[in-house]
Amino acid sequence: MIASTREILGKLPNTYTYTKNLCERLLKKRRGSVPLCLVRPAIINPSYSEPFPGWVDSLAAASALFLFVGLGIVKVINGDHKKIGDVIPVDLVSNTIIVASAHNFRQKNLPIYHVGSSDRNPITWG
Repeated sequence: MIASTREILGKLPNTYTYTKNLCERLLKKRRGSVPLCLVRPAIINPSYSEPFPGWVDSLAAASALFLFVGLGIVKVINGDHKKIGDVIPVDLVSNTIIVASAHNFRQKNLPIYHVGSSDRNPITWG
């Protein structure tokens, strides 16, 4: 008998978080003596300053949405405009990865860095 998606996901809300969780558990279990840390970015958006403001290499996911809203192609999005959309520029994510990788992560506990902006610079969807 084939399990339903809900049965496979368990307490996880969707397949995206399920696959991220699965990957992280596999990395932790099989890393052996390889130094490892995890960087978990919020919604990645175009760059703040590097290599130049607004740089983006792909129009997938949130970047496409931001572009189409900015161009006026998308005028309405269904949702709560008062909610915070936790976004982070790609260059800040890259910088975090570089700094995080400079540490020696051979300890048993896996260091996890959450990279977002909502705690210091919250931006609502409105």
